[in-house]
Amino acid sequence: MEVRESLMFLPGASGNLQFWRPVSAKLRHPGARHFMAWPGFGGAPHEPGVRGIDDLLARVVREIGILVLLLWGAADPISPVAVGQRLAELFPSAELVIFEGGTHDLVLERAGEVAAHIERYLAT
Repeated sequence: MEVRESLMFLPGASGNLQFWRPVSAKLRHPGARHFMAWPGFGGAPHEPGVRGIDDLLARVVREIGILVLLLWGAADPISPVAVGQRLAELFPSAELVIFEGGTHDLVLERAGEVAAHIERYLAT
């Protein structure tokens, strides 16, 4: 069976490409994994066309023309829920899941719960 779907993981604010790997390893989905980095962060090269968050979001929106699952920690002091809500507005078919008590390290702290939400989403 040919699998055309792939999974794209956006990093946390640090730009750490390893951020999503623990959750990715728990997923049964056979598609390829793509771990994006923010230009200029975490060792990713700077991109002249990305001058701020609006440019970055425009780039991501262009690259993602599919269904989007956004996972957010309600207690994230670095990237508040309002950021997730704004992203959900930009992606027409986005689903935003907010984890009560989740911090910016949501993926590391609650990898099993996060993986379960991704599995559920992929099954629909």
